[in-house]
Amino acid sequence: MTFKKMGVGSLRPIIERTYRESEPLQFLRELVTNSLEADSTKVEVGPEHQIGEAQGIWRLMVRDNGRGMSPEQMESYLGTFGKGGKSIGGAHENFGIGAKTSLLPW
Repeated sequence: MTFKKMGVGSLRPIIERTYRESEPLQFLRELVTNSLEADSTKVEVGPEHQIGEAQGIWRLMVRDNGRGMSPEQMESYLGTFGKGGKSIGGAHENFGIGAKTSLLPW
């Protein structure tokens, strides 16, 4: 018996479906949850003023004082699609989509 390797031709339908089926501000919930899971005691959400005022490009900024990621953790995080490994929690816990996945359509 021969098995074919399964693959995904395009992630676009998966990303679009995840976005469509999420709450309107799911990305924001995921980012704030990440900050809280990093033991942050301060989380700021708002426009990134420095670039906005200098270049006229306004972006959302989420900044916290949590423990952050090592360069190796960041490389692994950016090099994969949805590999959080966390179980889905309740209404005030992990939502199971992840900040990166919920931000991809943006």
